[in-house]
Amino acid sequence: MLIVGHAGTESSFAAMKVPIQRGNTWILHSWNPNEADQELPAGATVEPVARVLGVVEEAQGLILYAKYNRDEIARAFGSTGNPSWAVGHRDIDVRSKPHTVLMVDLRKDVGTKVEHRYADLFLSRDEFQWESQAQTAPGDAKGRRIIEHSKEGRFIHLFARYRKRGDDFVYCGTMTYLRHEGEKPMRVWWKLDHTLPEGLWKAWSP
Repeated sequence: MLIVGHAGTESSFAAMKVPIQRGNTWILHSWNPNEADQELPAGATVEPVARVLGVVEEAQGLILYAKYNRDEIARAFGSTGNPSWAVGHRDIDVRSKPHTVLMVDLRKDVGTKVEHRYADLFLSRDEFQWESQAQTAPGDAKGRRIIEHSKEGRFIHLFARYRKRGDDFVYCGTMTYLRHEGEKPMRVWWKLDHTLPEGLWKAWSP
C-alpha cells in the first residue's frame, strides 16, 4: 500500500500497487491484470505504508495481517447479512471448496461468561492454541472437520484480535492441525502456515 502526494498541492491518494521505473517515468503497476498502470506526475512523492505479504488462494483475496470486521470477513467468504457470522467458529463452502473460519479474542473482557472464556493464545510465532465451543466433540461434525481438515481439503482460517471492544480482527492466514485433547470443549493445537510477524507476537504473546 502506497500513499502518493503531489508536490505543491494538498492532494494525495492510496494505492495497492508496485512502483516501476520506465525510462525517466515512474509507473504504479498493479498485480491485477484488470487494473491499468498509473503514471506518476512529475514531483510526486511515494511513501509505503503497508506491504502485501501474500494472498490466500481460496479465500476471496484476503490479505495477510490486514484488519477486517465481521461483516468484511463474511463478505470475503461470499456471505452477507447472515447472523451466523456472529459466532467465532464458522464452516462454509466457497466455490465448492470447504473452509472453516475461526474468529478469536485473545483477551476476554471481565464480564465474559465463564463458558465463553476460551483458552485461545499464541504459544509461539508458529503455534496457536484454540478452544472450541462447549458443545464441540471430536466425533461430531464440527470436531471431525477440524481434525480431518487436511484429508478433506478444508482450509482453516484464523482471525485474531487482542480484545473484543474497539478492535478489528487481524487475518493470520491458514493453519494446520497438530493435535487435540478433551471434548465439549476440545482444545486444539495448530501450526500457523505463515509465521506471525515479530511485532504482532510481542503485542499478543501471553
